[in-house]
Amino acid sequence: PTTSPTPSPTPTPTTSFNTAEYQQSAYAVSAGAITAYQNGASGQGVKIGIIDSGINPNLAEFAGRIDMQNSGDVAGNRGISDEGGHGTAVSAVAAAARNNSGTMGVAYNATIVSMRADDPGSCADTSEDGGCYFLDSDIAEGIAIAHAAGARVINMSLGGGSPNAAVIAAIQAAVADGVVFVISAGNDGETPEGGNPDPFALVPAQQ
Repeated sequence: PTTSPTPSPTPTPTTSFNTAEYQQSAYAVSAGAITAYQNGASGQGVKIGIIDSGINPNLAEFAGRIDMQNSGDVAGNRGISDEGGHGTAVSAVAAAARNNSGTMGVAYNATIVSMRADDPGSCADTSEDGGCYFLDSDIAEGIAIAHAAGARVINMSLGGGSPNAAVIAAIQAAVADGVVFVISAGNDGETPEGGNPDPFALVPAQQ
């Protein structure tokens, strides 16, 4: 009797992450994020809390990946819409979609918990001394809500003076639960970059 040949296994499709979209995402490239992608990491199942000026919820880059139930405005009742644009840009760096358009976020499958914390009207001030302004009480509340919502990473691309005790306490409570904080060192750093970090970043790092 003849025997049937053993069928060849179906080859596993390979995915190339080194696309034009990836190459245009300088922050992902500089972080070497492609290594994480090749090992199966994409941010899937992870919530990122972003304390900033809000987010544009209508962009395709964030479709279906904003935790609308827990996101909100802790400084007023304006919703999560972004007057200054900074929060949207930060959210895109963190989690813009991998959709072969523009750039992609480092954790392109992550869910965003957007906490709008800019003091009402401050982002609309484009004068030399103007710009988005954040009160410590609102920052602390944003941290607490993002923490309670299950964020595993909380980003605060903010700078300025030393955070007050309420902010420190909110950070410490989240860190005790394993939350990772990302806080910008400030835009005032000289060589080496970040060599003179703002107290807003330095003080929590020293706790």
